[in-house]
Amino acid sequence: MERVEKIFDPNAQVTRNPSLLRRFKPLTAEIGKPVRIEYVTARGKQREEGLLVAVAPFESVETNHAGLPFVGNECAIARITNGVGSEVFRNERAPFIFLMRVDAEKDAFRSACFGREVADAIRRKRELREADFEEWRRKRDAGKK
Repeated sequence: MERVEKIFDPNAQVTRNPSLLRRFKPLTAEIGKPVRIEYVTARGKQREEGLLVAVAPFESVETNHAGLPFVGNECAIARITNGVGSEVFRNERAPFIFLMRVDAEKDAFRSACFGREVADAIRRKRELREADFEEWRRKRDAGKK
């Protein structure tokens, strides 16, 4: 069997609120084990199977084959089951993700799925990344002159 290191970085969490994180406990217990991920894209329902390698609550999961966001750009995880078919994560709102086109719509969707605290934290992380990128671009363009 392939060697898999358990990854669950508490410093990378969007929130430390135990009641919100409790939703991910069954999922993190499956790290290193086979899972089936059902997700929705603009092309319809998709499926990914593999060993669960990492979980970043509210953000993403990673298997030995792919990484998928819980709510991303036109993609959302609807359901994750373990190797025996027991459900370890569910998001009933996932089928509506393909309607989201702009960040504000995705933020509202995240808020409906995970709560305002989580949506705000992810929005702030995105804004910081965008600001860093703009700063890098400004410096790069200044060096071209």
